[in-house]
Amino acid sequence: MKYFFRELFEKINQFSHKIDNVALLEGQHWVVMNEIEEVKKVLIFRSNKELLVSSNGKVEICRWEYLGYNSILLGINEEHFLYKNEFFDKDVLALKLDGQETPFLLLNETKFGKEINTIENVLRFLSDKYISNSKQVKEFLNKENVNYRLTEDIVDVNYSEEMYLDPINRARTVIAKSELLKLFPYLYKYEKQGVVIYQYHKGEECVVCGDRVFDFVGEPYSGKLRFSWYHSLYVVDGIVRG
Repeated sequence: MKYFFRELFEKINQFSHKIDNVALLEGQHWVVMNEIEEVKKVLIFRSNKELLVSSNGKVEICRWEYLGYNSILLGINEEHFLYKNEFFDKDVLALKLDGQETPFLLLNETKFGKEINTIENVLRFLSDKYISNSKQVKEFLNKENVNYRLTEDIVDVNYSEEMYLDPINRARTVIAKSELLKLFPYLYKYEKQGVVIYQYHKGEECVVCGDRVFDFVGEPYSGKLRFSWYHSLYVVDGIVRG
């Protein structure tokens, strides 16, 4: 998922403001988006320089200090971390650990007006505010995106022929997106890279040549899918090529 957030951050960076008014930070509930699927972590910056860090309701009292030059010092568990501000407005804060490439992104739950406890809520908020013309994002968020197996009776006979057992034939098949689930009955949301994979076989280790891959805004994905240090696949125009 960090790859997806990094790409999204680059797209919305033009809307950033300088963090020269710390009052905008204080008293708000900043939700750490990068870890939202594993744990709901909330940061609350208090005016007395206390930093409340809540992890699924368990609270630690830490410290914070704005140092100027877009730098914030966070003291957590007797360790101190220097962060640079990469993006800031009243709703979104992006902080990057000094010396690291990828920032972590925080969303202001106080301004958002309701709990943010799924990645879909995060995407909906960001797309509505910064990419409001993206029809594909809204269509994707309105679907139920979970790993599941469709019933056999919805598979059209045209996609049940033995020729489709060959992954090369599947890769060569021109098929409308609305028909994909008839040939690829397994839907896998690979959040690490922000893509959805339509699979012929089930499971992360069973992504094979011919499977279809789209990013979270519904566009065909091109690039390398990395499942581990030894297992990766190349995707061209939304089709796994091996």
